[in-house]
Amino acid sequence: MAEFMALINCPECKKEISDKVKSCPHCGYPLEINSVDNTNQMNKNNWNKYKDLNEWKPAVRIGKIILTVFLWCWAITSIIGAIISIQQCNAVSY
Repeated sequence: MAEFMALINCPECKKEISDKVKSCPHCGYPLEINSVDNTNQMNKNNWNKYKDLNEWKPAVRIGKIILTVFLWCWAITSIIGAIISIQQCNAVSY
């Protein structure tokens, strides 16, 4: 007898997923229910910790952008300073 797969909505991201998966393939939300050792509750607790860490991602991304812009400005300023210094040395007559 063939076993059928049903589509359900993920409780976290609301996208359609199979009812046979252990976690959502889109957002990673744990779906496996194990009544013997209460694994599902532990998975949900771990998911909440993961979600809390993800709240920092925009701030980290902005920090990386600011650092990248700063380093590019520093590099360009250094190159321009070196060019000006070389030109001044060449302009000095002996």
